Amino acid sequence: MLPYIFLYVLVSFFALMSDFANRRGYFYALLMAALFIVLAIFSGIRAESVGTDTSAYYIIFNYLTSSAVNPFLTRYEPGFVMMNLVSNWFGWGPSGVIFLSSSLFSLLIVLAAHRFSTNHLVFFSVFLGLSFYIFSFNGVRQALAMAFVLNGLNLYSGKDKKGIVWCLTAILFHLSAIFFLVSFVFLRLRLKAIAWLLVWSLSIFIMIDPDPLKYVIDQTSYMFPSSYQVYFGDYLWGSYGSLEVRDLFYQFLFFVALYSLYVFRNNSMCSMVSILVMSAVIFKNIFLHFGFIERLSLYFEIFIPLYLGYVTLVFRHQVEIALISFGFSALMFILYIRAISGNSNGVLPYSF
Repeated sequence: MLPYIFLYVLVSFFALMSDFANRRGYFYALLMAALFIVLAIFSGIRAESVGTDTSAYYIIFNYLTSSAVNPFLTRYEPGFVMMNLVSNWFGWGPSGVIFLSSSLFSLLIVLAAHRFSTNHLVFFSVFLGLSFYIFSFNGVRQALAMAFVLNGLNLYSGKDKKGIVWCLTAILFHLSAIFFLVSFVFLRLRLKAIAWLLVWSLSIFIMIDPDPLKYVIDQTSYMFPSSYQVYFGDYLWGSYGSLEVRDLFYQFLFFVALYSLYVFRNNSMCSMVSILVMSAVIFKNIFLHFGFIERLSLYFEIFIPLYLGYVTLVFRHQVEIALISFGFSALMFILYIRAISGNSNGVLPYSF
C-alpha cells in the first residue's frame, strides 16, 4: 500500500505547487510534465497481476495479433485495436499496450487539468480519491474514452464546436461513449430547478426499486452488439450495487451543484459543469444496481474533479480557498486509502 500512498502525496504536492506557479512559466510546465510522468509510469509499468482486468488485455492482445481474422473486424474500438497493432509492430507485447494506454490516459487528464481546472490540488485529489485513476487500471478502454470526453468540455459550454471531435474520438476506444453523446442532447434543454428535482426524485425511486427498469433492459439488451451482452447478464445484477458512503456523498453533491447552477449562471462553462455533475448523480442513482451498466455514469462523473475545483471560486479570500482545498484533499485521501486497502495487490476498482 505504501507505493500508492506515496503516489497520492507526490501528485498532491506537484498539484499544489502548480496552483502557485505562473501558468505561462517554465516551472509550471515542468510541474505538469512531472504529474504526467508520475501518473503514466505508476500505472504503465504495472505487472499483469496488478488490476482486476489487466490480464484480460493480455489475452485480447494475443488474439488480435495472432488471429487470421482482420483485427478491425473483431472489435468495435478501432483506436484500441490500433494501439495493440502498434505495440506488436514495435515488439513491445501486451505490456506495451498497457504502457501506451496509461500514458495516453495520463496525458489527457493532465491536459484537461491545464485547460479547464481552476484548482489543481482539488482536481487531482478528487481524481485519485474517487478512484478514477484506479479505475483506469482495469477499465482501460473506457478510461481512455472518459479522458477524451473530459477534454471536450468546450463543446458543452458552447465555446468551441471542435469539442465534438474529442467526443467522437472517445467512441474509437469504447463504444459505450455513444451513451454520453446521446445523453448530451438532453442536457442542452436547460431544465429549471424544479425539473431537475423531479428527475432526481425519479432516480431515487429507481435506486430503491430497480425492478421495472431491469425488466426494460432485459427486454432490449438484444439490440446491442454480442460482445457487450456481458453488460446485461442477469448474473451481474446487483454485483456491485450495494449502497456506499460515496453514493450518499453524491446526493449531497447534487444539491450543491443545483445551487451553484444559480451562482455560476453568468459563466457558461461553470454552469455546464454543474449540469454534468447533476447528471452524474442522476445516472449513478439509476444504474446503481445494474452491474457493469453502472459504469456508464462515469462519463459524467469524470467532471466532478473539475467541478469541485470550481466550487472553491465561491470563496474570495485566499485563506478560505486554502482551507476548503486542503479539506477536499484530506477527505479524498481517506476515500483513496479505503479503495486501495481492500485487495492484496492494492487495486480494487469497484470498491469505493
